[in-house]
Amino acid sequence: MVPSNGQYDATDDKNEYEATDNREPFSRIMTAASEGCCKLICNINVKIGWTICGIILGFIYIACYIFYFKNWSACIVCAISVVFAFMTLYLYWAYKKDWIVSWKHSTFFWMFWLNIIFSIFALAGLITCYIIAGIDHMGAATIKDMHGENLWFTGTWFCFIIKWTVQSAFFARSVDKSLYRNQIEIDEEDGDTEIIRKY
Repeated sequence: MVPSNGQYDATDDKNEYEATDNREPFSRIMTAASEGCCKLICNINVKIGWTICGIILGFIYIACYIFYFKNWSACIVCAISVVFAFMTLYLYWAYKKDWIVSWKHSTFFWMFWLNIIFSIFALAGLITCYIIAGIDHMGAATIKDMHGENLWFTGTWFCFIIKWTVQSAFFARSVDKSLYRNQIEIDEEDGDTEIIRKY
């Protein structure tokens, strides 16, 4: 940079470079893509923590149903619920680690609709279990009632499947809108990082 007085000042060049090169870190750019996304990031660690707690409790209940209550239907549905909880945990972890930015739009599309479909099946299972449990007068008030097949508890685990699937579905859709709706253009000549939406 040469000023009007004809004298060259290297300090001016340095200041100009620092002003134009003041870029946000890549993860900061991605996670602050929109205000809606910011709300997700503020408590993503809490979401991960609660999901891990849910998985641990799921394993505890599986052991109880196998070795103590002998409620095999509840055990199976509980195990399926844990699988969906792991899927939710992976989704949160991918978001936290920025792996999710390389996922295609179609991945989020199918993730949303498959989880919604599974949640509908789980709702049907829940209603069926509660209807049968009511017709057969299955109890749930005492420890003795909890032993053996008891569809009240099986239906309860269908509730958790609904929780995990709906949670994953709408989180995936929210991330898709927040991180991919507005593309971040990259100028490779300036050394920036490019985000390209894939289908």
